[in-house]
Amino acid sequence: MIHAERGQKAARKLLGAFRGVLVSDRWGGYNFFWGVRQICWAHLKRDFKAISEAKGAVGKIGQELYGLAKKILKMQRRARDGTLQWPTFQRRMVPLIKRVEALLEEGARSQCALSGKCRRILKHRDHLWPFVQDPRVEPTNNRAERIARQGVLWRNAVRQQFRHSE
Repeated sequence: MIHAERGQKAARKLLGAFRGVLVSDRWGGYNFFWGVRQICWAHLKRDFKAISEAKGAVGKIGQELYGLAKKILKMQRRARDGTLQWPTFQRRMVPLIKRVEALLEEGARSQCALSGKCRRILKHRDHLWPFVQDPRVEPTNNRAERIARQGVLWRNAVRQQFRHSE
């Protein structure tokens, strides 16, 4: 279902009584959801790439976060396809989780415009790692986004047409 609006009211209507795993971006409209929520690591990777383009210490933090995101996603794919045992994946994730969170905390303390982005990511700390606990949880919403993409493009075109006709 594609809803004409993008607010919490629309999110509630779309999700209804859904109780599965919600893999989403960090949009606040989903904050009402009490089931298992996984923040999409493809979105995080893009955010880390943007942070990496900053100057100075924050840029270095972003570069490391971006590298860690690539490493984490590659390792998860290996665990999913069976070329890395699940317990080994979980064990190897422990120091990576600690490092990602430490870097985000360091970025959040920095005195630059991007510190807010790190703070907003940290607000979702509980939703960053469900894919590490449960092999059935996907770390990204790429598959769902590919499926919904045409509907979203259609909705945006209709909105644009409506705006121009006013």
